[in-house]
Parts: sequence; C-alpha cells; structure tokens
Amino acid sequence: MQDSQGKTVLLLTEKTEDIYTWKIINSDVPAIIFFSLSNKQIGSFLLDFLAVDFNNIEHFNNFINIYGLSSLVGLSKTTKDIFANKSEGKWIKGFEKIYEMDSKDKYSRIMERIYNESNTELKILQDIFKRAIYLCFDVNGPEWSKGLTVFQRFAVIETMMSKTAREIRDEAKHTTYDFQVVPDTDSVSRTFPAVYYIDEIYAEVYANQIRDINYHKVEKCTCDSPGGICYASFKKLLENNALIKKCQHCGDYFIPSKRIDEEYCDKVVKTLPGGITRTCKDVGPMLKYSKKDKDPLIIEYRRAYKNRHSKLKKGLTKEEFYYWKEEATLMMKGVRQGKYSIEEFKEWCKKDKGES
Repeated sequence: MQDSQGKTVLLLTEKTEDIYTWKIINSDVPAIIFFSLSNKQIGSFLLDFLAVDFNNIEHFNNFINIYGLSSLVGLSKTTKDIFANKSEGKWIKGFEKIYEMDSKDKYSRIMERIYNESNTELKILQDIFKRAIYLCFDVNGPEWSKGLTVFQRFAVIETMMSKTAREIRDEAKHTTYDFQVVPDTDSVSRTFPAVYYIDEIYAEVYANQIRDINYHKVEKCTCDSPGGICYASFKKLLENNALIKKCQHCGDYFIPSKRIDEEYCDKVVKTLPGGITRTCKDVGPMLKYSKKDKDPLIIEYRRAYKNRHSKLKKGLTKEEFYYWKEEATLMMKGVRQGKYSIEEFKEWCKKDKGES
C-alpha cells in the first residue's frame, strides 16, 4: 500500500474501514512510519473525531496517536512542511531545519505547533459533522425527522438546508475515490507470499503463489484532510443505513456492537490500579441505578410495589397486580410530564393501599 504526499488512505468494505496513515514515532529522534489501523468498524474515524475535546491538547494528541499525523495535512502548515520534506527523502533533516530544537522536546513542540495551527478549523469541521449526524441519524433528532429513514432525512437536508448540505458536500473535494483488490482475511491468515522481485517476467510465479488466495474489491479513498476522511466515513454510514446512538453516560455518538437497544458505548472512562479499565457500559448502568435510588418518585413507587406484591399471597390476583402496575406507570409518567405532583402520586399510592 502506497500513498502520495503524506495523505491518508481508507479501504472501505460494507462493515469495516482500514485506515492507512502516517504517524510520528516519539523517540530520541522523531521518525515517521506508514501503518495500518486494520478492520476498524465503519464510521470509527468520524465518531471518534466527533468525541474529541479540541480545547484539550492531550485529547488532541491521543487522537493523532491513533489516527496519524497525515489526517491533518490539509489543515496545518507544519504537517505540510513535514511531508514536503518526506517526499524529498529528508524527514529527520527537515525536522531539524524547521524547528532547530533539542531532540528531547522536539515531538511535544511539534505537536503543540500543529495543535495551534489546526485547532480552530478542527472545531468548525467537528460542528459540521455533529450537525450532520444529528440531522441524519440521531433518534432524538429534530421533530420533522421522526419516522423518516436516513435517506429521507438527508433528502430534507439537501432540499431545505442548502447551507448545511453545502458544508457537508464541500468536504468531498478532499477525497478521491478508486477501488482496490485485497485478499480475504481468512486467506491472509495463511502463509502469504513475499514479493522479492517486481518485474513482469515474474508475474507467472506470483500468480501461482496466490492462486489459492481469495481476493475481493474494496472502495479506496485517498484523503488530504480530516474533512475528507469524515466525509468518506459519513457517506459510507449513509449508504449502510447505519444505526447510530448517543451514549447515555458520556453523550458521544456510537454504533451498537451487539444489540440495537444498547444505551452505552465502549469508551474507556476510568482506569483502576493494575491497569484495569472501566467503560461507559460498566459505569453507566451503575450510576443510573444510583440516581434512581435517590429519586423520590422511584422510592415511593418501589415502596408501593413491594406492598402490592406482598398481597399476591393474600388473595390478590396476578391480573389485579399487573393492572395496578400499568396504572402506577401511567401515574408516574403523569408526574414526569407535570400533570400530577409527587404528593398526588403519594396520595394515590396510599388510597390504593387503603390508607387514609
């Protein structure tokens, strides 16, 4: 896999995005390598990008450590300079010439400069695609989106929201599309032939080596800015009619990994001693339950529920019990909507128990 001028390359299938990107390795003397983030879920770059707090340089650095420096080539003069030197085969010399710093601090200073150069545009880009996801995919999107498919919602954007549509479409100019053939994953797990000579006369030799390896076509996108990568990712999510939800704990968008009714994402939000991590899926339900324990409406309902349930052994029928549950649920909903007060709900529970 080769790229040109430090651009990021995406290979897209129906379910995965394989991102090839340039990355700075922080050592005594910074170096750049070209590597692959294999088989990430479709939309990973876009949703991870939307979750970054670009007011925090540490969050910015963490994102670049994952997705590579080349994702910012179109926004930062420094990254353009770095990759211009790369194309001339003068990577390290280029670093020293541009920054003239001690090697110990070079990496952090380079990243700080890139952060300052690209921060404002990154925030603007983030706002564009946050709005795009909200309008097209969010189940709690605008009222007009209720009951529409993602394609119908995008049609509304393109027809009635020309500014938003133009902002999204403008990022397409940073992406060029092509296709590539790649070996199937199960084929690669077997011994894959090494290429020692690149010459037409060895074509037959190589053909015989790969005869039992299955290949398939993937969409190849070459991007020269984060906007181009976001657009390619967004376009694929749209084509796939993807289900995107907002995490009930951290508030970031995510794609459910196992069940469509998942409420929490897999983002690590806490690290315990020994390197043990906790995700939103671990922490969210516990906090939600803890909040319920302090909710006076829930407390009153549980008290009445236990009292009612205990009467099942004293002559109360299951039908009567389930009817009461439905009535109690409606009453609680009324309290949430402001139709009744918490005191009225308590009185209803007391009357239902025969208390005065």
